[in-house]
Amino acid sequence: MKKQTTVLFISLILIVLFSCASFAATAEYITDETGRLFEDEIDSLNEIAEKYYDQYNVALYYAYVLTDFDDFDVSAIVSVDDYVLFLENDSSWNVIANGSVEEKISYDEKSRIWDAYCEHDSYYDAIMAYFDTCVSILNGRDLKKDEEQIFPNSNPGRLYDGADILRESDEQSLLEKLNSVSELYGTDFIVITVDTVGSYSADGYAEEFFDRFNYGIGESRNGVMLMLSMKEREYRILSNGSIGDTLDDDAIDKIGFEIVSDLSSGNYYYAFSKFVTESEYYVNGAINGFPFNFLSSIAISLLIGFIASLITVSSMKKKLKTVNPVNEANAYMREGSMNLKRANDMFLYATVTRSAKTKSSSSSRGRSGGSRHVGGGRF
Repeated sequence: MKKQTTVLFISLILIVLFSCASFAATAEYITDETGRLFEDEIDSLNEIAEKYYDQYNVALYYAYVLTDFDDFDVSAIVSVDDYVLFLENDSSWNVIANGSVEEKISYDEKSRIWDAYCEHDSYYDAIMAYFDTCVSILNGRDLKKDEEQIFPNSNPGRLYDGADILRESDEQSLLEKLNSVSELYGTDFIVITVDTVGSYSADGYAEEFFDRFNYGIGESRNGVMLMLSMKEREYRILSNGSIGDTLDDDAIDKIGFEIVSDLSSGNYYYAFSKFVTESEYYVNGAINGFPFNFLSSIAISLLIGFIASLITVSSMKKKLKTVNPVNEANAYMREGSMNLKRANDMFLYATVTRSAKTKSSSSSRGRSGGSRHVGGGRF
C-alpha cells in the first residue's frame, strides 16, 4: 500500500512539473486574431515581454480581438496576478491593469500609453511604444518634458542612460568599455539614451547633444556617438573630427545594420557593445591604417600584371623570327596606285580634363580638419 501511495505521489509531482514546463514553454503575451502581425514580430514581442517580466515581475500583454470587450475572456490569455493588458478591437481600446501595478496605471497613464501607441504606423512599433511607456511608468519616470528638460543639466560623461533601459551592472560594464577604447585611440566613444528628442529631429538632437557637452578629443574633436530615442524609436550614429573621413556615411550604415536587430529586440546592452566593437574597427583604421595596405595592394597587382604581360609578349616575339623589319612602306604599295595631289591637317580629337568641385552635404559638416557624419534610422 505504501509503495502504491509513493508511486501515486511521485506521479502527481511529475504531472505538475510537466504541466508547469509546458505552460512556461507556451506562454504568450501577444494575441492577434486579425493576422496584422508577422510571426517573427510576435516571437520578438513575446521575447521582449518575457524579459520585462523577469525584470519587473509585471506581465505586459497585448491583444487585438474580433469580439466585443464584454464578450472577451481576459483569463484566457492572462496567467499572472500582476499585469497590464492593452486590449483593442476594430472600434475601441482599453488598458487594463491588475494587482500591484493597478494603482500606478491611472486614467492619465492609460492615456499616455494610448498616445504613445498611436504615434506609430506599424503595429510592431506601436506595441513596442506601449511596452516602453509601461516600463517608464513602472520606473516612476515622466515622459512629459518640455524642450529644456530633454537635455541633462550637466555633462553626463560617455554613457548617459536617460531612458533608463540598462541594468546597473550593464551600465558599469559598458562605461568601462567606452572609457578604455576612448583612452586607447584618443577618440570619445559615447552612448546616450533619451526618452524623447522633443521638437528636434533625431539628427539635430544628436548633433546638439555632441556640441552642447563639448564631446570630442584633440584639436579636431575626434568622437563617435550612438544616440537612442525611445519615444520616436530612432537611433543615430555620429562621427566627428579626423576619424570622420573613414567613419563616413557608408561605415555608419554598416554599423547600423549590425546593431538594429538587437535594438528592435530590446537587447540594448548587446547592441551598444556591438556599436563599440564595430566603431573601434573604423577608428583604428583611421589612426593606424587598416590590416591591408591599399597602395601596396595596387603596386603588387601592377607588378604581377607587368610580369605576366612581359612573359606573354616575349613568347609572341619568339614566334616571329621569320619576320624582318622594313624601313619603308613602298614594298606594300602597288606601283601607280597612289597619286597624292593635296594634303590637309584635320583636327579629329580633343582631350578635356575636368576637376570635380567639392560638394557640400547636409549629413556632414567640417570640424577642424575633419568632418562630421550623422546617420541611422528606426528600430
